[in-house]
Amino acid sequence: MEVYEMPITVEESRNYHKLLYQLKALNLVEWIKTYIFTVIFNMIFAFVIFTFSTNLALYIWNNVPMGIKLLLFVVVFFLVALQRSKNM
Repeated sequence: MEVYEMPITVEESRNYHKLLYQLKALNLVEWIKTYIFTVIFNMIFAFVIFTFSTNLALYIWNNVPMGIKLLLFVVVFFLVALQRSKNM
């Protein structure tokens, strides 16, 4: 197997650290994998909280608004997407 060394352009160099450019690098399959990893991560997080503090888990479940829970899910989703785009 041969490895070809290709120089990157100035635009590619600038775009490398931009958030939107990193998210555009993911294709549909990668987005689906990102969603699956996010759900798994949230399930592990919920299990750990419930295992160590049942009262805290029930408090979060009952008293935190659904919008906040959804916002946290979206934040974790994009963090996982950014990490997956860097591994490509």
